[in-house]
Amino acid sequence: MMRLLTMLLVAAFALSVAGSSWAADEATKKEGGEKKPAAKKMTPEERFKRMDKDGDGKLSFDEFKGRATKEETIKEREKQFAEMDKDKDKAVTLEEMKAYAKEKAKEKKPAKKKE
Repeated sequence: MMRLLTMLLVAAFALSVAGSSWAADEATKKEGGEKKPAAKKMTPEERFKRMDKDGDGKLSFDEFKGRATKEETIKEREKQFAEMDKDKDKAVTLEEMKAYAKEKAKEKKPAKKKE
């Protein structure tokens, strides 16, 4: 009888430890603590091809805007599209998109000091 009581107590303890561990894991997931696996980085060509819905080799503003619905986001995209469209033909080519990305990357890098 004592042995059965001891086994039941051990089992109850094990379940309580496992349950609290599971609850902590769930709480971490809900808080966003568990990181998602990193998304595969797309090349500019892959990104452009994915955005170019009609396959004409140019992005219209609607293609560039994508599924954006918030007015703020659309305004940002309009500004970005205008900056990319160097020849002002209301379309962005892959070359224009790459040049824009290169330009923005240069802006982010701090200038080296000359000694």
